[in-house]
Amino acid sequence: MAKNKSQYDSTLNLPKTLFEMRAGLPKKEPVMLKDWDDNDLYNQLMKHNEGKPQFILHDGPPYANGNIHMGTALNKIIKDIIIRDKNMEGFQAPYVPGFDTHGLPIELKALSSVGEKKKDISKLELRQICEKFATEHIDIMSDQFKRLGVIGDFEHPYLTLKPEFEARQIEIFGEMAKKGFFLGMAVCILLFAIWSYMHNTVKQEREVEKKLDARSLGAISYEWKYKTIKEWIKHRKKAVLVDNPLASFRFVESFKMLAARVEYHMSKINGKILVVTSVCENEGKSSVAVNLAITLAKKGKRVILIDGDIRCPAQYLLLGMSPKKENELGEFLNGRTGANNILLNTERKRLGFIGGKVSYSASTEMLGNRQLPVLIEACSKIVDYVIIDTPPSGMIGDAQILAQHADAVMVVARQNVTLAEDINEMMDDFRDNHTKVLGVVLNGVMTFQSIADSPVGDHYSRYGRYGRYGKYTNNKEV
Repeated sequence: MAKNKSQYDSTLNLPKTLFEMRAGLPKKEPVMLKDWDDNDLYNQLMKHNEGKPQFILHDGPPYANGNIHMGTALNKIIKDIIIRDKNMEGFQAPYVPGFDTHGLPIELKALSSVGEKKKDISKLELRQICEKFATEHIDIMSDQFKRLGVIGDFEHPYLTLKPEFEARQIEIFGEMAKKGFFLGMAVCILLFAIWSYMHNTVKQEREVEKKLDARSLGAISYEWKYKTIKEWIKHRKKAVLVDNPLASFRFVESFKMLAARVEYHMSKINGKILVVTSVCENEGKSSVAVNLAITLAKKGKRVILIDGDIRCPAQYLLLGMSPKKENELGEFLNGRTGANNILLNTERKRLGFIGGKVSYSASTEMLGNRQLPVLIEACSKIVDYVIIDTPPSGMIGDAQILAQHADAVMVVARQNVTLAEDINEMMDDFRDNHTKVLGVVLNGVMTFQSIADSPVGDHYSRYGRYGRYGKYTNNKEV
């Protein structure tokens, strides 16, 4: 047989080539990248195109707060394609990578690496920890970008923490002030305010059922995040929760009304599992979800709050919790921990929590795990309500996946933010997937009275202890 095979091989008329049969990219790519580095390919390219017209592509910097993910990888690859194309077209197209080393994403990641000691850290120590964390991840991310084949001046990146960069920012702000840019900005803000009043958003609760194809479940009053003058001076924000003693009466009562309406409409469909979502970010869906759960628990209902936004978890911060790795919902979905480990008790009676603090970029694939519906169904059998906080429906499809396992969806819309047609389109998508839309709650509703009441808490608001209907008096007759 071996002889016959050899005879057949000799009859094949194949072209002669130096290419190997196997690509062997895992072995060849590192060698190729090392060759680029050893020959200083980027600087050779810049020298070759010296004197030619310049093409400058500004690198909107990613946060230096961890390993690269699909978003940052795609961003850099597209920029690298553009830079290479322009250099081949006859331009001198330099590429200086940048890294954003300021901001909450870095602070959160840096604090999570500290652990329980974060409560005793001073502001100066926090800045030092964040600087060290960001600096370490600049090198990590640079190596990972190089591994993708991106070429650039990685030896001299621009960093927002450099003193000269910060000084230049202040200098530019000074020049802007001299030229009257801030006055122009004030005019733009005024024009934007007029435009926002005129464009088709939901501005008042009575507009919900006029502009949206859903019932109104209520309006949540705007609540100030600074509860004391000391917090305002130090810019120390806390989670806005209904069981905070300084929460305004109007804010607390709006959630009591919302809870009552949710109970009524859920009972009509014999439902227990409620998904809470919104069209866009920053509409307050996570705050609404946790406060609804707390309000129901205070009414004697057994509630489990599930943070289904495993790409960008927030509920652990609002509840002041610090789940361990074995308590992560993401670890359960990946099959690395058991269901018994992920249901945590909170400081509130009758309120359980399932979620985590680790961000998982492959959230959509993970939520497609067959264990998720089993978990949600098991939770619904031991409590009265399961509240699921999801990512914004207009951003990714995670909310649609979670809604398939729920009895109804509640939409959170911030006052005067999202266009009515966008909200209606999102609700139509849910209905097309045979998911019931329970209704819409208008969040962050600002009125003159809510602005006057919110900073001082429920003891001094219009309907509070010393308010119009709770006034202390020596006369006990009503």
